Amino acid sequence: MALFAVKILDRLSPVRDNIHQVKAMTKQYFAAGALLLVAFIWGTTFVVVQRALSGSGPFYFLALRLLKNERQGALVV
Repeated sequence: MALFAVKILDRLSPVRDNIHQVKAMTKQYFAAGALLLVAFIWGTTFVVVQRALSGSGPFYFLALRLLKNERQGALVV
């Protein structure tokens, strides 16, 4: 009976290795997707800041940012 179990486990070892490869590829795709998402958000905020600065001066914009951060309890400069 033990020999039979060993033979089954030997047949399953390539499947087990394939599962590890799929998990590694999934992590790589997740990391690439996360980087793309961060790049998209970063680029979008650049456009938003440029539009905000076109309607007001930079000191007014910075003052609003400072007041917003103070109201949230965190001073981020």
